[in-house]
Amino acid sequence: MLTPWLLTLLLSPSAQAEENRWGSEPYLRPQAGLSAWAGSGGGASTAVNLGAVGGLYYWQEQASSPLLQGQARVRGLKVVGSGVSGTDVRIGNFIGPSWSVLLLQTGPDVFWNEYQWGATELAPTLGVGWPLTAATGLGMLSVNAGVEPAWFISSARPSVDWDSESVPGIGDEFTYAVGGGLSLDVLRLSLSYRHTITAFGAQKGLGVGVKVGG
Repeated sequence: MLTPWLLTLLLSPSAQAEENRWGSEPYLRPQAGLSAWAGSGGGASTAVNLGAVGGLYYWQEQASSPLLQGQARVRGLKVVGSGVSGTDVRIGNFIGPSWSVLLLQTGPDVFWNEYQWGATELAPTLGVGWPLTAATGLGMLSVNAGVEPAWFISSARPSVDWDSESVPGIGDEFTYAVGGGLSLDVLRLSLSYRHTITAFGAQKGLGVGVKVGG
């Protein structure tokens, strides 16, 4: 009767260590895209986004699902155009469960940004967003979607009045996001779209990414 108990006692530490093993992979890549601004007064502007993102992918190494999978990242973007300028810097860490065809992630995203869209100025703002994203993939294709409420820590920028908005949201600003990817051998193409509701109007962003290599 003591043998199974002794075996369990001896094997449990190694089994626990197996479950607590983590893998990781650093990354760094440029980013480029387009931005559009639709002001509440009906005006519109477009600009180019240029920047870079880097960080660390990490994941739990175990045989059973779900696994924990996440990423810690730093991102910086400059927005440039005719009568348009802006800067967005973000530091975030996102983690969640992963199954064979589904990944859920959430976590804090601390940001600082400022924008000038023609006559419309979005004052320098320090804040924190809390995105919730879902991603799925099958074969070469992958898709993702999410929402991100944001709250200001220090800002002269007004918050969204949700009673006057036609779409739902919470927080001082709110973002809807969707994206997709296509993997072809050693080449991966990605496309993303973000729609951020502010007190001055909607800020829209289109991003394109290319990754070469494994």
